[in-house]
Amino acid sequence: MARLKHTLGIAAAIWAMGFHAPDAFCLEDCRIGDRPVVLYKIIHAWYDLPDGEWEFLCRKRATCVRDGAARVRHDPVTKRLRIDVAKDMAPLLFYSPGPRPPYFRMKWLSREYFGNARRARALKKDGRVRGFAFENIPTKTARKLLDMEKDISFSMEGAIQGLANGEIALARSGRLIKTCPAETKKEPAPPIAIKIIDRKTGKVMARWEAARN
Repeated sequence: MARLKHTLGIAAAIWAMGFHAPDAFCLEDCRIGDRPVVLYKIIHAWYDLPDGEWEFLCRKRATCVRDGAARVRHDPVTKRLRIDVAKDMAPLLFYSPGPRPPYFRMKWLSREYFGNARRARALKKDGRVRGFAFENIPTKTARKLLDMEKDISFSMEGAIQGLANGEIALARSGRLIKTCPAETKKEPAPPIAIKIIDRKTGKVMARWEAARN
């Protein structure tokens, strides 16, 4: 019982250290579960925790939303449209289980925003997702996306798998400094997901999920 109270006390202290008000101005909004947090404070505290006192973080959902980083480009001749991420959408989230980032498979695309788009792909550079490419986007549809560029947000989420070098890990890897217990067949970890979001309405415009190895 004493050990349980001690662990709960550690957890409460870390949550308090990492908490930030949900209405605080911030281009990147990160949460663990439903708690808004300053992620680097959670990471710094985790480094110093001995085994048995940090496992409460394991398997919790970590989400980071980045605003103001979308750059929309369109070629009217080829009907190709790109939405690039001007800054890393989740710089403190680690999501590459190997030397290359995972393959992100398109799971859903809103016809309201993208019409009859085809081949919506996540684009990677330097081991990170840096943008998205869409085929068959006519000028009228592209103009709508260009007009709402400042209102496009990016979201990444996944279950915490451990601590990497200065990052919360959403993927298991030999690079982890601290590794959470492995998932089980009865309780598999949800896939890492990326979303493009209309910040004004909160609607999900597109969603990709990391393919399992």
